[in-house]
Amino acid sequence: TRVEVEWRAQDRYIPFDSINSIIDVGAGDFEVLNRLMSQYPKKEFTAIDPSFNGNQYKKAKVLHGMVEDSIFNESYDLVMITHVLEHVVDLKSFMEHVLPLVRKYVYVEVPFQVGPALLLTRSVNSQHINYFTPETLRLLLEKFGLKVEKIRFENEWYKYNGMAGMIRVIASRADTPVTC
Repeated sequence: TRVEVEWRAQDRYIPFDSINSIIDVGAGDFEVLNRLMSQYPKKEFTAIDPSFNGNQYKKAKVLHGMVEDSIFNESYDLVMITHVLEHVVDLKSFMEHVLPLVRKYVYVEVPFQVGPALLLTRSVNSQHINYFTPETLRLLLEKFGLKVEKIRFENEWYKYNGMAGMIRVIASRADTPVTC
């Protein structure tokens, strides 16, 4: 299926062998965590999401709320931010709150919905208030002290939903040795 192919592509450039703890920021329907928990059952999982009312989802601890409104006393080897940045009103505040969570890596995935494709494919979404290119996403992450290790623009899997593609980035803290 598309999701399986999509996830195998992500697995190629996220260094899971050096990761023990993972937080999914804006977990939503828990699709990302479900995949990770099934493939890496020995990892420690946490999620933060304002729409989930429980404090546990399968083996993941769940924090109810927005990352900007939360106080964290720990950091994580991998911070997953998938399909979140395009919805964030204040990117500066969001990134300032996410940065302390990142011990080693951050994975970001956003839709590519700019340029003529925005009008031609009618992929505009009223819930999306930020639009990125690979370059603008790289600049955002670097502005907050993250070093982009790999950036991938993929356009072959998303034609079915009108999006021109996905931008996927793995970045590290500047003080983290690179192993990917």
